[in-house]
Amino acid sequence: EVVILLFRYEVRPTAPGIAALISDLQGLFISVTAVLLLLYLWMTTNRYGKKLVQALNALEESATQIASGNLDFTLQDTPLTEFNQALDSVDTMRSALKDSLVQQWDMQNQREIQIAALAHDLKTPLTSMVGYIELMKKEDLDDTMQDYVEVLSDKAEKLKVMIASLFSLAKASSG
Repeated sequence: EVVILLFRYEVRPTAPGIAALISDLQGLFISVTAVLLLLYLWMTTNRYGKKLVQALNALEESATQIASGNLDFTLQDTPLTEFNQALDSVDTMRSALKDSLVQQWDMQNQREIQIAALAHDLKTPLTSMVGYIELMKKEDLDDTMQDYVEVLSDKAEKLKVMIASLFSLAKASSG
């Protein structure tokens, strides 16, 4: 003998007035649940979307500051840990770039000071040499010696021009 049972599970309102208004209580429950779920998903997506935009704006702002040459700014944390890690990396890069530029500026400054000092150290003995050459020109020298004095005078003038250029270079590069 075979017995087959068939069950049908159905939610029905017990009050006849409600049953007349709502024929399918189960369908209404599923529809309301779906609407509430969609509303929850929309609100959650909106909230996390705002956090994501805030984090992206902080990252974009730091990149803009670095690109414009401003390396003296502080980064603000965002609500997202992953972006904070990226911002920490950007801050490390900013700090290293700033240190590198400061070191480069210091080296440039030292080089300019050394060039100016070298030009000054060359100019002092050259001035003495030019003075002695002028005195030698006033002396009664034979033709060969007079030619040597003229060569010395020409070379001293060329050296004066080079030292003046060196001074100009040092002044121009120091601003």
